[in-house]
Amino acid sequence: MAWYGAGTLRVDASPLFLFAYWGIFLGLLVVVFFTVLLDIRFIRLQYRLGEREIFHSTLGSEDFRRALGQAQQQRKEAGDETPEG
Repeated sequence: MAWYGAGTLRVDASPLFLFAYWGIFLGLLVVVFFTVLLDIRFIRLQYRLGEREIFHSTLGSEDFRRALGQAQQQRKEAGDETPEG
């Protein structure tokens, strides 16, 4: 629309027409930026949901917690009190 306007709009055109033309152009530009912001927020939301799902399927799973508890219990029974890391 900006490219079309530069080639076809004349200086002697009606001020009302120019105002309407550029008003529509700026309005559509604002809509585009708003859509981009919404898309970025949606992508971030999908990323967080994926992280949460991965956490719950690995570290958050009951099997993993049970295995971790058993490993800690075995370490205590063996007398190994040194922290790993």
